[in-house]
Parts: sequence; structure tokens; C-alpha cells
Amino acid sequence: MPKISGAKLLAATTAVVVLVLACNLELLPLALLVDAIGLDVLALLLGAQIAAAWPGLRAGAAGLLRRARLLLRL
Repeated sequence: MPKISGAKLLAATTAVVVLVLACNLELLPLALLVDAIGLDVLALLLGAQIAAAWPGLRAGAAGLLRRARLLLRL
């Protein structure tokens, strides 16, 4: 598996974000935010929100996995 440098990964991520913003008109205000604060700060803010929601997501996923195991045993 080839190693991908951090610069190439950042360039690819930026290209994907720009394409998503360009294709969806509902995300146009987010494009202005990315332009104002930068992609790295936006990624930091999104990561902070995911970290805050992680315990709830993990608890919900545990319940769903438990139900799936019961269904698969039948």
C-alpha cells in the first residue's frame, strides 16, 4: 500500500469539500464560513462536535448492535 503524504491528503480533502459545497446550494453559507476561517479551523470545529457527541453515539450503537446480535441468532 503506497504511503500518502499529509500534503496530498490535505489537497484531496480540500478538493472534496469544495466539490461538495459547489454541488449543494444549501451548503453555500458554509462555503463562506470556510472562506473566512479556513478549512483547518472548520475541521477542528467539526472534530470538537463529534468528540462531544461521541458518548451518546457509542451508547446508541451498543444498543443497536445488541439487537442485531439477537436478530442474527434467530
